[in-house]
Amino acid sequence: MQPWRKPIAALAATASLWQGQAQADCDKESQCSFKKPNILLVLDYSSSMRGAEAAPAFFPPGQTLTTRWDAELDAATWILQYRQGFFADNARVALARFAHDPDPLQPATIISTDRSFPPIVDGFALDVPFDGSNGQYLECKSSAVEAAIEVLRTTPPPAIGGTADFNSIMLTWTRGALRSAHDLVKRTREHHRSEPGESARDYEVVLMTDGDWTCPDRVGQGCDENPAPEAALLREAGVPVHVIAFGDATMQPSLNEVALQGGTVNAIDATSPQGIVDAFNSVLDGIRDKVIVPSCTQKLARIMLVMDASSSMLEGAPPGETKWDKARFALTGNPAAPNPNDPGYVEPVLTRKLTVGGREVAVEDVVHLGMVAFGGADEQKLIANFGPCMRDNLAWALDPKTSCEAPGCTDPYASAPLTWTFKDSDVAHKPPFVRRTHSYMPGCGMSSGPLNCQAPTTFTGQGLEFARKVVNDYKANSAPFTTDDQTRFVNVLITDGQTSAGSSDVQKILSQLVSEGIDTYVIGFGGDTEIDRAQLDRYASWGNTQRAIVVDPAQAGSSTALADALSGVVMSLQLDSCCVLQQCATTPEPPDPHSVCGDGRVDPDELCDDGKANATYGHCGGDCKSRHLHCGDQRIDAPQEECDDGNTRSRDGCDARCRFEVSDDDAGTPTGVGSPDAGLVGAAGLARSFAPTATAGTGTRSNPQTAPLLGAGGMGTTQAPAKSDSCGCRLQQQGSAPPKLWLLSGLLGLWTYRRYKRRR
Repeated sequence: MQPWRKPIAALAATASLWQGQAQADCDKESQCSFKKPNILLVLDYSSSMRGAEAAPAFFPPGQTLTTRWDAELDAATWILQYRQGFFADNARVALARFAHDPDPLQPATIISTDRSFPPIVDGFALDVPFDGSNGQYLECKSSAVEAAIEVLRTTPPPAIGGTADFNSIMLTWTRGALRSAHDLVKRTREHHRSEPGESARDYEVVLMTDGDWTCPDRVGQGCDENPAPEAALLREAGVPVHVIAFGDATMQPSLNEVALQGGTVNAIDATSPQGIVDAFNSVLDGIRDKVIVPSCTQKLARIMLVMDASSSMLEGAPPGETKWDKARFALTGNPAAPNPNDPGYVEPVLTRKLTVGGREVAVEDVVHLGMVAFGGADEQKLIANFGPCMRDNLAWALDPKTSCEAPGCTDPYASAPLTWTFKDSDVAHKPPFVRRTHSYMPGCGMSSGPLNCQAPTTFTGQGLEFARKVVNDYKANSAPFTTDDQTRFVNVLITDGQTSAGSSDVQKILSQLVSEGIDTYVIGFGGDTEIDRAQLDRYASWGNTQRAIVVDPAQAGSSTALADALSGVVMSLQLDSCCVLQQCATTPEPPDPHSVCGDGRVDPDELCDDGKANATYGHCGGDCKSRHLHCGDQRIDAPQEECDDGNTRSRDGCDARCRFEVSDDDAGTPTGVGSPDAGLVGAAGLARSFAPTATAGTGTRSNPQTAPLLGAGGMGTTQAPAKSDSCGCRLQQQGSAPPKLWLLSGLLGLWTYRRYKRRR
């Protein structure tokens, strides 16, 4: 029996999962507002990930008994756990492994000691694909990835033995892995190219490795197999290559080169178990913020609560029984009764679960909420602008105790008059809220009895005009959240009485809002003697929502009834259950989203952003923090450059475009770095001329490619850091003077001779 057939029985039990058996809360792509990104995890299956039987490759050395291989599998599992399964629900994750090819000239070759299934064939194995056997995308397959990882835990790479038999251990042929990954992406794109929107689908490659690259069939860099050019080809095809470096690889500049050419700037060091999580989080945060967040934040409905703050909202009731209290309980819950079994408990609308697309989601997870308050003709206040997870903000802002400060107020339920001290959360709340919030309470002037606030006024028109201004200002600058023409904006007017004489024209303002795409729902929160139902129905009709909703606050359970009414409003909106960008129950104060590198807009924490041109020659880098490869960076990047002397000045042998210049007295003969006059034929030729010898194990061999780190076009720079093979063996450079010193000495002599010749 072939050795790799042993794990088949274990895998057979999970084979059905490859067909995309759905987890309960995973949405099909047709239900989502974005194209699910395809993420390919490429795992290093070399023997150095396991180490020797007598000396396992613990990760990190001396700190844990977890080998690098197990740590790598833990990292692969983490993508399914990230943000409560965000990518398990909203992305397709494929899983592959790589090692070397014992016979590059013979197709379909495997390594005799490989016990895995599917086996490494020609240096690559695809454990979980993007497609099912029917040719359709696998929609929800986190279980398949988990199952494949558990099988791989039972079949680690072969250990490093006591000999240098490179046909019995797994080596690290990284370029072949990236080439196979590129072929997989091309096949997948071609297979699905006729499907709507497929050209816009995002692909990402995440490479995890602990060692430097090797040749297909032997250790070291004694062949033209630098993986950086292959990473550059993936980047040029629109597929960023993220590199997570384990163990000794954290010290290897070559992996930084792979990341640089792959458009992600630097390899991410995973130097501890927590470092794995941190490294993977940074990769996933970048994918989420670039691909899913922009589409989803545009899709999330913006709901502006237009709250009646007339004096009648406070009148004549004991603590917790005013209409203002009941309204805030409906929104944020009763702080005196936080548990369902507590007397007076109210399940607030923001934490209510709605069924959307067959999936339960919390209201606050799928909407952005803002609030304004209004009372008299000149009494309008922005409490909070649109934002996610606003429950704590509103609970603080609407609590009478927040704004009750001596001497104007010592008891918010005492006899009038009450003078409120309105608070700014940036100053008064410790720590400040992520989204700035202002407290507010209805005015309560002189009265003839306990909390019988005098002369209540309800200037509804002015309140709606103020809400319109807030919404339009937000549309003009919604940072840090993005909106577009498809973003749904709605107002919810909550009022307890009839509009006062002298109010602005309510019909006019509601009609203007509708013309701007903003509908207004109307909730009357008062008894029959307080509200005019016919008037509120007219408001709803003018606001394009047909009929008003009326809740009597004098009835038992009125806070719950108001929360029910608000839930009904939310359910009537076009919600996207895929776009649960945060879990407010676990992260009630999520940070604002990061700037999106690649959107073509230079945000405050970015130095540049050239959009789709990022991470290409001469443009912004892949992290928007600096330029990518460019003329003047002291490295020769073919085919764009012939030379690079570290500046963009001309008439010094290498011109402003990093092309050789012709001297005044030697027309036709280029001079400068790498010129024939210097006895060189370009950087690649220079590197081969001064190639050191490398020692690996007990043998010594020629190593003609140690010096260059290849650029996007295959031409190398002259930077030559020491390399490490896939067994952890350090390649020793031999010889007296480094190649750079020979080059600099020759150039200095040539320059002195030319200066002397010109002066004569």
